[in-house]
Amino acid sequence: LVASGGNGGYRAGGGSGGGVLLACRKLLGSGTIEANGGKGGDASGGGGGGRVAVWQGSPLTGGYQLAGTETSGALPESFSGSVSVMGGLPVSGTATPVAEAGTFLFLKTTPPTLIILR
Repeated sequence: LVASGGNGGYRAGGGSGGGVLLACRKLLGSGTIEANGGKGGDASGGGGGGRVAVWQGSPLTGGYQLAGTETSGALPESFSGSVSVMGGLPVSGTATPVAEAGTFLFLKTTPPTLIILR
């Protein structure tokens, strides 16, 4: 699944990453879930990373788990893929993003559950 921002053009910054909401009974297999910022154009910066949320509705095993940005330390063992919400790179193509990374959230819960985020 890819919801990444587009690359910038002449004096135009890269687009921000989009959003992915994946609601499933169980996350299995491998693959990539990506919402990266686009690369900056000439004399401009990259776009910010997007948002990825995975809601898995399998039996509750200790509440919910929250992962940090850019990588997914809390993905279930049944999924061997990757999640990326990197900020966009500058036009020079250096390995250091100039834009902020986005966020990644993995919730594992048993429906029906009410979760209020403020």
